[in-house]
Amino acid sequence: MTKSKNLTQEPARSPRVRIGGYVLLARMADKGRAVINGTAGEYHFDCPVDNMLFGFKGVKGAEVKPLLASGASDDEIAAWLDTHGTPKTPAEITAWGDSIVATSLYNDPEKRDWFIAECERLGMKPATSTFCDYLDANDRASFPSARVRSVLVIGLDPALIDFSSPDFAAFPGMTAAKVLAGLTAAEEGIKALGYDAHHCLTDFGQTAEAVVTAQLQQRQFDCILIGAGVRAVPSNFILFEKLINVVHEHAPRSKICFNTKPSDTLEALQRWI
Repeated sequence: MTKSKNLTQEPARSPRVRIGGYVLLARMADKGRAVINGTAGEYHFDCPVDNMLFGFKGVKGAEVKPLLASGASDDEIAAWLDTHGTPKTPAEITAWGDSIVATSLYNDPEKRDWFIAECERLGMKPATSTFCDYLDANDRASFPSARVRSVLVIGLDPALIDFSSPDFAAFPGMTAAKVLAGLTAAEEGIKALGYDAHHCLTDFGQTAEAVVTAQLQQRQFDCILIGAGVRAVPSNFILFEKLINVVHEHAPRSKICFNTKPSDTLEALQRWI
């Protein structure tokens, strides 16, 4: 039996969370279970957001609700969706999910004014915010004590690094595979502590500022770490300066920290959050 969230005390899961490839499913399931258990608070099941998912799969909320009431797990609900309604390939499910996550109401004539007002209320930039950004931000504002802290780890794309170069002599034996393993371990550790972890991998400067700016415009971060590959390599000092200024401009309230190698990323973040 899957435990129901008490949505009078904590938010439903982010619409971005994917179960079986489906965005919106986790959030829909949280709301449906809470409605059944009388703990939905101000959340609504079978609402227009839920019906984005239901409409995509060609099912009805009334069909899904008994499944939730039965105690079905998230994975069981995803499996049910796979076999009911309109058939969809994994590629179609992924593409649809990507489109939902990228959707903004800023250019919707009927909802633009409402969206702008809501974004401004939450301290967001309407022109660069998505509807998922809004839902996440509204949840954080509604449950400040339950807010999940978010961290961003900025680093060089290891696939672009020549580790035999003298510039990386301070990292003997390091390889792209080891860096990726370190990033994965750090991300798992961050999530295990209950934080929302994001990575932003850049090149050596051609697009780095634009890539980091785009990431910072998507959401607010409690702490931003700039990796040692950027900070400690002398030839990257101009890139380091540029990224510091990008963070200063677009995330002035975020804490900033630095690691010395991938394995001490978690330690660096814990100094500030």
